[in-house]
Order: sequence, then C-alpha cells, then structure tokens
Amino acid sequence: MRKFLNSIVALLFTLGTGAALAVAEEGGKLAPEPTVAVGWVYFFAFLFVGVCVWIGYAIWSSEKRNRVAADSTSQSRKG
Repeated sequence: MRKFLNSIVALLFTLGTGAALAVAEEGGKLAPEPTVAVGWVYFFAFLFVGVCVWIGYAIWSSEKRNRVAADSTSQSRKG
C-alpha cells in the first residue's frame, strides 16, 4: 500500500512539473515588452537608497546631539 501511494505521489509530481513548465513556456511567449527603461529603475532605486541613508544619518546625528545635551546638563547639575 505504501509503495502504491508513493507511486501516485510521484506521478502527480511529474505531471504537475510538466504542466508548470508548459504554462511557463506559454506565458513567456505572451509576455508584453517592457514599458519602462531600465535606467529609470536604477535612478529610483538609487534615489530610494539615498533617502534611506539620509533618514538614518538624520536620526543618528539627532541622537548624538541629544546625548551631548544630556551629558552637559548632567555635568552642570553635578558641578
């Protein structure tokens, strides 16, 4: 019984793989041409990374300023 179930699963896997390959092949033929130039994709990716770095730098510098201000107020309370 176990051998029979294994063979059924193997058959379904084989048919499923073949069907998926056939669908992918047909889909490749029907795919439209790209409508956006690759240069614009790189431009906006670079812009996105730049904005993320800028936000990270702004947060880091703000935390640094707050830390220095907190240290100076704690020094003035002690002295």
